Amino acid sequence: MSRKMEEKKKKILVVDDDPDVVEVLRIVLTSAGYEFHCAMNSQAAIDKLHQVKPDLLILDIIMEDRSSGYQVAQEVRSDPSMNGLPIIMLTAMERETGLRLLKAKGMTPPTVDVYMNKPIEPAKLLQEIKGLLEK
Repeated sequence: MSRKMEEKKKKILVVDDDPDVVEVLRIVLTSAGYEFHCAMNSQAAIDKLHQVKPDLLILDIIMEDRSSGYQVAQEVRSDPSMNGLPIIMLTAMERETGLRLLKAKGMTPPTVDVYMNKPIEPAKLLQEIKGLLEK
């Protein structure tokens, strides 16, 4: 058995309420050899974070149930057991717009490792994931 096959698959949790985005990410991530997990809203994400203990988190900013990826990111950054978890924020809005939205709500933006715009560019996403997991 090759050394690569012996290595444990890295777990990635995707939090997005768009089934099409989730399916694209599932295909991209599993094809690249990652263990894929998903949640469709912030509360399910918090539950999955504790169950799955992912190696990386991919978050949508705004979801239909009015939950926010920023809320999940804040939870992660405030929990000492997850504070170092790499976070990629996927969004259809520009980063600056999202940050203004947070400030308008009186929220401090959590530390996010990478912001990426939708539509997703699979090669670029995989490059960012690889870089974050190698840190």
